[in-house]
Amino acid sequence: PLRGAIHLWSLDAPVDPDAGAIMEHQRRVCGSTLSLVQALVAGDTSGARVYLVTRGAHAISGDTGKLSPEQAPLWGLANTISAEHPELSCVCVDLDPDAVVDAPAALAAELAAGDGEDRIAWRAGGRHVARLTRYSGPSASRAFAADAPVELDAAAGGILDNLVLRPATRRPPAAGEIEVRVRASGLNFRDVLNALGMYPGDAGPLGSECAGTVVAVGEGVSEFSVGDEVVALAGGTFRSHVLAAAHMVYRKPPVLSFAEAASVPIAFLTAHYGLHTLAGMKRGDRVLIHSAAGGVGLAAVQLALLAGAEVFGTAGSDEKRDYLRSLGVKHVMSSRTLDFADELLVITGGAGVDIVLNALSDDFIPRSLAVLADGGCFLEIGKRGVWSPAQVADLNPTLRYHLYDLSEALGPDSSFFRDTMDWLVAHFASGTLKPLPLQSFPLSRAADAFRFMAQAKHTGKIVLEQAEKRDEAPPAIRSDASYLVTGGLGGLGLAVAGWLVEEGAGTVVLMGRGEPSAAAREAITAMEQRGVQVVLFRGDVGDAADVERLFVRLADGLPPLRGVIHAAGVLDDGALLQQSWSRFERVMHPKVLGSWHLHNQTRELPLDFFVLFSTGSSILGSGGQGNYAAANAFLDALAHYRERRGLPATSINWGAWAEIGMAAALGERERERWRLNGLDLIPPAQGVRLLAQIMREAPAQVAVLPFDWAKLNRQSTPAGTRPILAHLAPVPSSSSRREPDPASSDLLRALEAAEPRARHELLRAHVEERVRRVLGLDASLPIQPGQGLSDLGMDSLMAVELSNHLQSSLGRKLPSTVAFEHPSLAALTDFLAAEILPPAAASSANTDTDAEDAALLAAIHELSEDEAEHTLLKELERAGY
Repeated sequence: PLRGAIHLWSLDAPVDPDAGAIMEHQRRVCGSTLSLVQALVAGDTSGARVYLVTRGAHAISGDTGKLSPEQAPLWGLANTISAEHPELSCVCVDLDPDAVVDAPAALAAELAAGDGEDRIAWRAGGRHVARLTRYSGPSASRAFAADAPVELDAAAGGILDNLVLRPATRRPPAAGEIEVRVRASGLNFRDVLNALGMYPGDAGPLGSECAGTVVAVGEGVSEFSVGDEVVALAGGTFRSHVLAAAHMVYRKPPVLSFAEAASVPIAFLTAHYGLHTLAGMKRGDRVLIHSAAGGVGLAAVQLALLAGAEVFGTAGSDEKRDYLRSLGVKHVMSSRTLDFADELLVITGGAGVDIVLNALSDDFIPRSLAVLADGGCFLEIGKRGVWSPAQVADLNPTLRYHLYDLSEALGPDSSFFRDTMDWLVAHFASGTLKPLPLQSFPLSRAADAFRFMAQAKHTGKIVLEQAEKRDEAPPAIRSDASYLVTGGLGGLGLAVAGWLVEEGAGTVVLMGRGEPSAAAREAITAMEQRGVQVVLFRGDVGDAADVERLFVRLADGLPPLRGVIHAAGVLDDGALLQQSWSRFERVMHPKVLGSWHLHNQTRELPLDFFVLFSTGSSILGSGGQGNYAAANAFLDALAHYRERRGLPATSINWGAWAEIGMAAALGERERERWRLNGLDLIPPAQGVRLLAQIMREAPAQVAVLPFDWAKLNRQSTPAGTRPILAHLAPVPSSSSRREPDPASSDLLRALEAAEPRARHELLRAHVEERVRRVLGLDASLPIQPGQGLSDLGMDSLMAVELSNHLQSSLGRKLPSTVAFEHPSLAALTDFLAAEILPPAAASSANTDTDAEDAALLAAIHELSEDEAEHTLLKELERAGY
């Protein structure tokens, strides 16, 4: 009997194809697949499985390799094959375009897999599977008026997703104060601990250093004026407007950007005060700098090298140690073991070093003291477990010991801030000091920045940037620009054009194949009455000559084109057994060719946006829409293709719109059938609002699907949940950012109502979803039940956040060490199922956690930046990570 069919024709995709080659590829690949399906069904080949193989057709999160949009339509067609003919068990396998030699092994692995996955991509030897996940947009995003003051707030401590922008109140600066409109703020490790709720009591506002522009000065301030660009130390700098004491403000040097300037004060002042003021560092000194790839560490490295010192540095990863070597640090060691001491003594012939800058704790302190030569200076910026001067004197009375904090040098009568900034800025200007390496995030993505630091992914500094006006962040619709809408005379195109007019567009160009209807004429007249220039262009977007004529017209006296919305399309629905290539070609014409022509004509134009109206059927399939799903899958891939080339692009997988668009002709009976299957319609007003939000956030691809996922799942396959939907149903959404989690009651009710076996799987899926959220894992990356969470990248801070997430969603108090003690998906699920869900067990689990947590928080309160990170990572290692 026939066991299956493997379709490889897509692998012959042309390199750098033109429009003709793209459509010929569709005819050969999608046309042959259509014939294959029709033959298999007609032949009643029970049990045969279809494998559709592509190479580089699908975008994988985090991957920057080659993409072949012309291969993507096969995946869209496959989704409809799965919907219409589940008996064929259609599987898509996307091979790595950068590893052709590995293709046979990858394909053989899929033939033998048998794990139920049906959408797979191989990249760099790793297997990825397709999952839809809920889109939350940039963290902390919220719409505010352009000039409204805002501040970053940890709405409920413990979960980084709770970081939100909230309205703030401005007050006039008091005597001796300056108000700064913040453009960039430095992020420090203490801010992460603050946001995670790991300080007892009131931890104060987030942020302590910033750069921006003076907007107001208080009485007695004469050295600064409104409009001056400055850098400042102050409390609560993750705000739009900050008040700072004038003696803690300094003019921003022109050689530094706002982001670079915001990274300077804490790191460089702390290092300079210790090395120069306290230790008196001089040429030839040997200096040991612990955690040398952090902010203070890298500043200290530069200062020591500038002074002519011999630098010894420790860091926690190979990548960070390599970076230190690139700066000229000859002696680089690990900060994760105590081996550094023996290595250092061997290098120095037993002589040791003259200065130690320490931020580590526990056994690192005596080992660091042991490598300090007689008469040397030990600079301690840690705060937990530090030694007293008497202890150091008992060990070696010749040593100088300074337990210091930058605050002791920054009193109102001290000249240290101004004098040291004068010295630093002079060296930045001459190029003898360089800004620290930066990882920049917009303030609207604060949670991403905090998590990036918590995961210890950065070297140097992380900064949060703000536009001068918040409405500069998304591309504003401009009165002095033109905007093109294809399919512009249809109901959907006119709704989009109307929104552009509402947003302030000066010129809207509507492209359509026919003459406008009476309703379209009425809508156009309404736009023109608002003073907008509406240009009608009759042409076929799938015809290269027509598109070329269009762009000639756009260049002929019209304002410059700044945005494209491609909404053109046609339907020719029919079951696959009744479809033909000619019907596919008709549907692909405006989608595939149209988008490609627009892409080619706009590649060199400074567009603010390039939006492609795709469909949910390209990612989920829809019976009767094989051609439409295939055509729109090309749009999805083209958006990623453009993004990887630095071009603006967003593909929106819309569900059906109500009243307008292609679903407008549906009868009430058909709409009711959709509702019973979990499908609803998008009201036009809501669709336009969502379009505006998506264009502000500009993801490469996002779906807007008004679906009841539980109902949709029940309609899916006899085998149960479709793999791609595994993260959407039946587990409730965790997108809420408030405590307590409103999804918790739904989840708990579902757990109580489920059968024991189903209850465990429901809980496992929920735990996996929370693990993915905390780790920021791509949904396509499988998690094996027994795989260590540390192997997935979880560190101590993320383990704490995971515990907080689970406490919130389960409505139960959990030990803060729960992820340490049960360090895999299976172990954690088993623990929760056995110990937390039953009421009796839940109460016993809560007995000792309050005292334990209080002790933990008290200890953390004493940590320095680097010491806290090191200690938490060490705790994770002790737990088996």
